[in-house]
Amino acid sequence: MGGAGVFLPEALDPTPYRLPPPGTLIVAVTTFGAHGALPPPPSVFSRWHQLFFAAARAATPVVALTPLPTHRLPAGLPRRLAVVTWYRATRVQRTTNTLRFAAHNRPQARGRAHRS
Repeated sequence: MGGAGVFLPEALDPTPYRLPPPGTLIVAVTTFGAHGALPPPPSVFSRWHQLFFAAARAATPVVALTPLPTHRLPAGLPRRLAVVTWYRATRVQRTTNTLRFAAHNRPQARGRAHRS
């Protein structure tokens, strides 16, 4: 998969990301490449699509946690990506429920699984 990879505690350089076993929930904490008022670079979208569709083929659900408000979510993300926005008013129970929902609702061919 594309992207910089992940940083492991014992490494100074990123390691390529490998999907976990099927059925394992992937939780990504991200701003989707947004920096202040600047939009994310186009490469961010292709990397998210690569991750999302590779995970879907492997029956591994993905949910993204982001501090971005719903109206600032980039438009080029995979349509079925489960996204949870949080800010000071977000309740922990809501985030927990959404993560549970994502873990039990594997990616399917149709529909939209956007959460905010």
